[in-house]
Amino acid sequence: MLRHALQRPVHLAARASPTGAATRLDVQIGETTRGLEAVWVGQGWPSDLEMLRDIPVPWPRDIVVAARRFSPGALERLAELGANWADETGRAYIDGPDGLLVVREPAEVRRDAAKTFRWSRSAQEIGELLLTRHNEANVSAREIAERTGWSHAQASNVLRHFDAQGWTRKSGAARGRYSVRTLVEPGALLEAWGTFVGSADRERIRAHRVLREPMAFLETELAPALSSSTQWACSGWAGLEVAAPFATTVPTLQIYVEEAAISDGRIRQVMSALSLREVDEGARLEFWGGEPLMLSLVLERRGLPIVSSARLYADLRALGGRGEDAAQHVREELLGF
Repeated sequence: MLRHALQRPVHLAARASPTGAATRLDVQIGETTRGLEAVWVGQGWPSDLEMLRDIPVPWPRDIVVAARRFSPGALERLAELGANWADETGRAYIDGPDGLLVVREPAEVRRDAAKTFRWSRSAQEIGELLLTRHNEANVSAREIAERTGWSHAQASNVLRHFDAQGWTRKSGAARGRYSVRTLVEPGALLEAWGTFVGSADRERIRAHRVLREPMAFLETELAPALSSSTQWACSGWAGLEVAAPFATTVPTLQIYVEEAAISDGRIRQVMSALSLREVDEGARLEFWGGEPLMLSLVLERRGLPIVSSARLYADLRALGGRGEDAAQHVREELLGF
């Protein structure tokens, strides 16, 4: 990792550091050798940085924090500390001793993956279905067509494009009912699909009311009112709180409802009954239009409907900041890839 970031000859050797076990890096710069200490902190979450609390201030120029992938929240904290860091994605910021300066921020692979594939509505829905069923060994185009409502020809066409991206692999018969697909790169599909879903326009209504306890409001007032009017499901911070608690507050409620319920006035009737007013900014609730297939994939937890884990991941990541940390938590705890 550090050889790649530094792009210089590096010699590694075990050695003690202020944080305990660390790795000694002797970096060759011309005819001069500079010594660094690499401190491994694991995944790269903000909580992983707690082990750095004994490092003195100001940050020693010869200590570099290393992780698999630093989250946005962790990078904010490292910036506050004035720390040197590098991770396995190839990113690094090292303002080291004696003029050693390394700043690397390669383009995000997931953004490139999303741009090389055209996400039609059928591809979006089939992608979510595959991610929801990622534990199943094989799935056929016929099964996907029956589940999504798209034609067999359209399902087959989408799957061929998924094959070309390397997300799925075809096996069995060359064509026909005995041809099946295996999801071989669920993580890559999740990243590309999640990038598209998070950036896509959607019908929405923003609403506000003073809420001291958003989750209590959701469970006691909003849920009964919505259930009598439309299909719906929690996502965002509320979905996270129910499906995979992450020791964070719920600043806003993100709720999917039937697309028609936004346009035909049902959601505004619910808002009126609950003294919610429509706003352009400062909303405590957002109602998002959801497709029928997406709403059919919801799971019930604690008596509340929650979107699929893939959808929850995408929506949290789209919130940015701490939302990206929360999305990674969902990926590890609920998706497992």
